Amino acid sequence: MKNIIAFVFCLLFQLHFIHAQGTGYVYLEGKQFIDHTGAPFYPILLNWGSLLQYDGANNCYPSPYHSFGPTNTFECQNQTECNTQILNQFKYIRSLGFNGIRLNGPSPYYNHILNQFQFDTYDQNVNNKTTLDFATNANILLDAYLNILNIAANVPGPPFYVIINTGGAYNKDGEGKILYDWSLAQPYYLSFLEELGDKIKNHSRLLAYDLYNEPCYAIKKDPLFSKNESCVLVQEWVDAIKINDQNHLTTIGNCWDESIQFDPACLKIDFNSPHFYPYSGIYGQSIQTTPDDYQNHVKGILYWLGKNMPIPWIVGETGFTAIDGHPSNPTWQNYLNGTEASQELYAQTTVPITRDCEASGFSWWNYQDYFDKSDTDAKRGLNFFGILKRDINTCPDPLDPCAAMNKPVTSFFSTYGNNPLPPVNSSNCLPPPSSPGLPDYLDPYNHNTMNSSGAGEVTGTVTDQDGNPVGDALVNGWGWLNTTLDLNGNNVYNLNHFYTFTRSIITADPSNLIGTFKLRPFNYLDPNTTASQILTHIWFAGIGLENKHFGAWDHNQLPQINYNPSLNRIHFGYQGLATNLTISATQHNLRGGQELTVSNSIINNFSYSEISARKKIFLSEFRAELGSYVHIFNSDYDHCISYDGLRIVHPFTSDINANNYNFFRKEVELNFNNEVSVILSPNPSNAEVTVEVIGFEKNRAILVADINGKTIMVKNTVESIFKMDVSNLHQGLYFITVKDHLNSLSKKLIINH
Repeated sequence: MKNIIAFVFCLLFQLHFIHAQGTGYVYLEGKQFIDHTGAPFYPILLNWGSLLQYDGANNCYPSPYHSFGPTNTFECQNQTECNTQILNQFKYIRSLGFNGIRLNGPSPYYNHILNQFQFDTYDQNVNNKTTLDFATNANILLDAYLNILNIAANVPGPPFYVIINTGGAYNKDGEGKILYDWSLAQPYYLSFLEELGDKIKNHSRLLAYDLYNEPCYAIKKDPLFSKNESCVLVQEWVDAIKINDQNHLTTIGNCWDESIQFDPACLKIDFNSPHFYPYSGIYGQSIQTTPDDYQNHVKGILYWLGKNMPIPWIVGETGFTAIDGHPSNPTWQNYLNGTEASQELYAQTTVPITRDCEASGFSWWNYQDYFDKSDTDAKRGLNFFGILKRDINTCPDPLDPCAAMNKPVTSFFSTYGNNPLPPVNSSNCLPPPSSPGLPDYLDPYNHNTMNSSGAGEVTGTVTDQDGNPVGDALVNGWGWLNTTLDLNGNNVYNLNHFYTFTRSIITADPSNLIGTFKLRPFNYLDPNTTASQILTHIWFAGIGLENKHFGAWDHNQLPQINYNPSLNRIHFGYQGLATNLTISATQHNLRGGQELTVSNSIINNFSYSEISARKKIFLSEFRAELGSYVHIFNSDYDHCISYDGLRIVHPFTSDINANNYNFFRKEVELNFNNEVSVILSPNPSNAEVTVEVIGFEKNRAILVADINGKTIMVKNTVESIFKMDVSNLHQGLYFITVKDHLNSLSKKLIINH
């Protein structure tokens, strides 16, 4: 074991490793975005769409989404016109108070029939689609992303940024149907990300890569798809980007309740981008039709995110469907969220609360209403998320932004985004109040009112592996609606999803204990029959929690008993606290989310502990005895590990005093044996690397491991300086570890062919 002299931390010194002002790229300092000039900023983004248009002369270029117009065609005729239209729209978006866009499309995908990674291009009338193989036409797609970034750089005024939704891990069969075998698309998607990172790595207007949009729909909440699998997938995506681009941030456009499988506590991303929407009409009837209904629902989501998110986060998508006075068939209007005035009220409520719940930014869906092309009333209602609507009579020139009329919601964004933002007031981040007949934090779908008899209800308590009650766990339910037949005569069980949380606040009611829950179904197709209120499946999850589920995806009622699952837990709250610990003759690792404080704790000899957090570690009155092994480091994320047997620290609730060490920035490793060191040169390398070891005993082993921790090369040597042939290693990140019987030290090696 490594010999470490006993020590006590006190106010001896502080280490600060921070980014220099004006790095040329956007980065995060804690929860605060810093722009490419070094100035703090709060992203207020608008989702904006693009497709690739070709003009018949082998010219292919990005165009604003064709459905933004009054007809289902592109509005620009050539690349010059399209660039002008994009720039005009970006300028107009800037004038409305937004400082950037979240780019949706053009996105590649994997076609498993042809075994190709592809992307689509369209003629001017969008009548003919040409699908291109990325392998032989990569520059067309990559140049399109670069072109959009260059246009963003030409928007006058303060910097205008772009989050690129890279999309492409979708698989499709020959008919465009989405498939869910990730392994098919993964190698192609990784290659695309690597090339994209190389293409735009130096661009100052790139805010982040959004590496997948709503993976919840791709995996369909498959209980066999684990958090470990999602961790590995995302790790590979990020690593593919970082091969060529270490300058920019990464994120995932998660469904807000993605902790079932794509748990932000386990993902190697810089910030999370959860999506949420109000739920008017989702049940086929308008159960949330008043401002209080949908505001209470969304306030509950924001409160949960603000309280539990372990890494910085922005709202990746939210919006509100509204259109007044549309001359079309009015039946689909039942599927709108409300009026244009209600849309403005939704923004007035949601945007400030998002900031007060300590989100780092906000992104609204969508720029313009889509062309009214859907074939069902329910789908047609989704066309009207835009903050702009078309008025072809007032402004017939489609290249002029005045051809789009502002909805009232633009007045709010213009005022909010074009003026200094108010300071964050976390006291405004509250769960919605409980009021009779309205949704609240624990009953977001108002099932207690609509199923007043309580038919089909189940209750219980969620605890962790140590028997402690777990508050704010996500309890998902699926209720049976009806049974239909497919084309082969097989039963199809139609289910609806709803959720609640375990209690996290102590109340005067002794029955409302922390960790308890109540989940009540509601069958809107047969609301008045008690026997039809059937809960078929229940799934427990949460940030830093093991998944556990009961029941089946059919029409059978779950037994109405108490469900009391014990879930392995790793607390990855934004701030973690470990205090009054004594670790003896064992391994006990301490991990925080972004920050971790360890105080009044002792690690005895013959004990091992890794102490890690993503950004900052605070140590106070901490002692590691001679003969213990202690590794203290900042890590980008927690490696893809099993939840079994892991313990952790409780949420940090008190102020940090000055008697601490502060360790800022990623990749900081503290080594308490100053007598040993390892020097690698050149680094990066592509053929041969010289290794110099200092302070180790003569009998030593050299191990080379890949980014997943797999040992791929071992060398025993007594030489202090020697060369290693690394020409056969694939491009990427590796770790070289030097070990003797007392010491172990790892260094990163980058292979860049």
